[in-house]
Amino acid sequence: MPTLQVGNQLIIHSAAIDRYLATEFGFYGDNNLEKSTVDQICESIDEFRSDIGPIIYHSKEAAEKKTEKLREIISGNKCTTRLGYLERILSSCNGGKTYFLGEKISFADLKLFTIADMVGGLFPDVFDSYPALKGLVARIIELDQIKQHMANRKYEK
Repeated sequence: MPTLQVGNQLIIHSAAIDRYLATEFGFYGDNNLEKSTVDQICESIDEFRSDIGPIIYHSKEAAEKKTEKLREIISGNKCTTRLGYLERILSSCNGGKTYFLGEKISFADLKLFTIADMVGGLFPDVFDSYPALKGLVARIIELDQIKQHMANRKYEK
């Protein structure tokens, strides 16, 4: 189970850690409505991740078979509904040309990026039908700190 020690306090569970860190570093929104928007987006992304994660991380099948299974799941109604929802939310904010909360990046934007990175090796065209989401991923990969992390990370995708 993931944990984060902050002083004498132990924080457990990924979602609690995520929200704590997002709040600490200013990526969680400035008010309750923005926080609610971030939560809705993150919940949708987590549902998407729960559909595809087992194939990517726990399947012993060859890459071709994983890609085939991912394609089935991602093109299925459940995932297209989730991705369509995320596309509509992003598109409703500055025509999808910025971030989920407008001009400021949020934890939700970064979480979407992690999904793109997670599936990119096996299914690089996952967001081709979602131009706003695809554009968001492209904007995030160009951020200096993200570029630096991607260039220096020591683990496999």
